[in-house]
Amino acid sequence: MLIPRFSLSQTATHLSITIRCPYVKFSSSNDDSNGIEVDLPSSNEFYFACKPYYLHLYLPGRVIDKGVPEYKYDIDTSSFCFNYEKEIANEHFQDLDMITKLLNKENKISSHKIEEIDKVSNNDDDDNEDDEDENEDSQHGSPLENKKKCFNTI
Repeated sequence: MLIPRFSLSQTATHLSITIRCPYVKFSSSNDDSNGIEVDLPSSNEFYFACKPYYLHLYLPGRVIDKGVPEYKYDIDTSSFCFNYEKEIANEHFQDLDMITKLLNKENKISSHKIEEIDKVSNNDDDDNEDDEDENEDSQHGSPLENKKKCFNTI
């Protein structure tokens, strides 16, 4: 799938998404969609698919989903144009020209990533087992030392 060239523009009440698709393949099915899938999974996400293109945008503001999307296809520029009404009129959507910001979901960083756990040191059995393992290694030697002993005896 290809990510198409796209641009976003806004007025006081509407957001316009223009998607340029010069190699679009309309399906010959009898449904009204012509092989075009458009969805708003949430009020700030936009999804578009039309072979061979795929686009998933994370919008900087919320828009209203009215069910069936209305769009125009300009055959001269090979572009789709989708218009959505803003949820809050006169809201200014920031960074509409920042393409990578629109393509990537914004992950909010939480300040509590590391949790401190109290260390309990009453369990001496674990310490003794570690000491026994070290003693066994020193008695038998490492595999490298054992090979050196074999070569020295030859």
